[in-house]
Amino acid sequence: MSNFEYFVRKYFVIVQKYVKTSYDKGMNNKKKTNDIKLNIGLLIKELRKEQNMTQTKLAELLQTTQDTISLWELGKSMPDIYALIKLAKLFNVSTDYLLELEA
Repeated sequence: MSNFEYFVRKYFVIVQKYVKTSYDKGMNNKKKTNDIKLNIGLLIKELRKEQNMTQTKLAELLQTTQDTISLWELGKSMPDIYALIKLAKLFNVSTDYLLELEA
């Protein structure tokens, strides 16, 4: 199994875990998904600012738009798997860190 296939499987297990947790706690899935989006967005913003990087510069490096970066940081959207991997490499952190699976 390639590293990418391993990551994709791990990512979906994580998503399933969050969905199950939200049902177990009596929360609706939309709220839990929004929490995940917001947490990732806040991490992206923090990492970007640590690098003294603008949203526009980050968008350029990730081959996306500044609007997309803004939506991520505001928790209104979430990076896809490919963007998540690029972000991890760019900021020299693990995808687990971005998904808050490790400190």
